[in-house]
Amino acid sequence: MKVLAMMIAGGFGTLARYGLGLAFKNWFGSSSSFPLATLVINVLGSFFLSWMTSLALQNRVSDDLRLIIGTGFCGAFTTFSTFELETHGLFAKGANLEGLIYVLGNLVLGFLAVLLGIFVAREFSSS
Repeated sequence: MKVLAMMIAGGFGTLARYGLGLAFKNWFGSSSSFPLATLVINVLGSFFLSWMTSLALQNRVSDDLRLIIGTGFCGAFTTFSTFELETHGLFAKGANLEGLIYVLGNLVLGFLAVLLGIFVAREFSSS
């Protein structure tokens, strides 16, 4: 049953990623060379995963729910391979500054999102 729930959550994560990617294309146009959608998706996924893990460590949600959301939804929602391929694309076309901003943005903003997720989980658990 847990595996089925992870698969369903993964399906929703995939749909959320695809939908957010389309929304960014509509909002910013498809001609933008900077992969902002993947950056935002990876930062949001970092937040959700750390938030859910922090809640599970505080026994506020079950380990099963953490597994379903973390491995299922977040695993399908975020993508390291797309990040790597888009980074290569930026550097290959000579957009070195954009490539550096993209790499640092994913790392720094993703880590800040992890810290924010932990903070939010702690704040909600104290109430």
